[in-house]
Amino acid sequence: MKMQNVNSVHSKTTMTFQLNGTGFEPDAQQQINQTAMFVNNAKLECDVKTKSNTQKTISKSKMVVDYATEGMTMNIPLWVESDLTGSAPKITEIIKLPPMATAALPPQFASKEYMVLNPTDMSSPATGSIDMTKLMNFNKDFHNTFIRFLNSYSQRFNPSIDVTDKGIQHVTTRDDSRSARIYELKLNDAQFKDFIRYTVNNFVKDEKAMDFVKEFITQVIELNQIPDNTNSLNDFSQEFDKFKADRPQFLVKFNNIIDQLNKTTLLGDKGIDLQYAISNGYIIQEIGTIDFKFNVAQIAQLMNTLSGNQTASLDGVGTLNLQINFSTTNSEINDRIEIWIPKVNTTNSFNYLDLMNSNNLLVPEKS
Repeated sequence: MKMQNVNSVHSKTTMTFQLNGTGFEPDAQQQINQTAMFVNNAKLECDVKTKSNTQKTISKSKMVVDYATEGMTMNIPLWVESDLTGSAPKITEIIKLPPMATAALPPQFASKEYMVLNPTDMSSPATGSIDMTKLMNFNKDFHNTFIRFLNSYSQRFNPSIDVTDKGIQHVTTRDDSRSARIYELKLNDAQFKDFIRYTVNNFVKDEKAMDFVKEFITQVIELNQIPDNTNSLNDFSQEFDKFKADRPQFLVKFNNIIDQLNKTTLLGDKGIDLQYAISNGYIIQEIGTIDFKFNVAQIAQLMNTLSGNQTASLDGVGTLNLQINFSTTNSEINDRIEIWIPKVNTTNSFNYLDLMNSNNLLVPEKS
């Protein structure tokens, strides 16, 4: 697979939903039916263009989110430009707000077309104790560590999942139609739970995975600008080492939870069905269905069993089904992609921090 070597791509994802519920009490059934009318007519589309240099230190991207449901449509464009090459990372996010959002803004912002966010400016007392510049540098430096870990761990991760080779088919993307090999992964309810069990057991038992988690959390703690940072690191190190020593007991408890979960339905008849189209080592299309099914009485019984409260009454009734369908096409992979960033100024835009500060001024002080 070559997806980690992608420096430019144009992706489009479409999602639809199907919700229905049966067997609920009349009031609950009415609410579910009303929600279903809203959800089942909804369509979510995300159109994303992105490009970067080979080192992934300079990038531009544009995302347009379109949401449509009965009686309402919403279009939200978003641009992000970043440069992590210097000692002080530069990141700018620009959002074109929909009329529904601008109508709710204070008067001094309501006429502005764009909202601008500069994450590196958000390490003030009002925005938390994390130094955003250090955070951006951490993201840049840790990326390669994360990729190396994934490549290594994937060699030790071998779940019992059958992936079907469906042969060569023609796949149409935004820019052309090409031959691709189709792979399908399907999981039913029981297989999904077995996959969860295997994933947690395999990861927790893997020494290199535990070392990676400890390194990651340690670096995150170091990002916090708190006086007793050293004590926090020592406390975390001691707690993590204790967890590693107690892993057998943890896994016994976890596997007992999965044993009880096997009595509770999570997936409907269609389960999880994912198809990937791969051409020249790149994923050019993904199509999937996730069919959730929740039985209220089963979930209540599971909660009672896990809490040890077997005498609690089970008043809940009804079954809820939620099916999520999605498709993604990737085109213009490593091609020349043009992304135009809007020119913003004080006339057509406002800064997110200014909005937050204006809201703080409106909150009366406690006496």
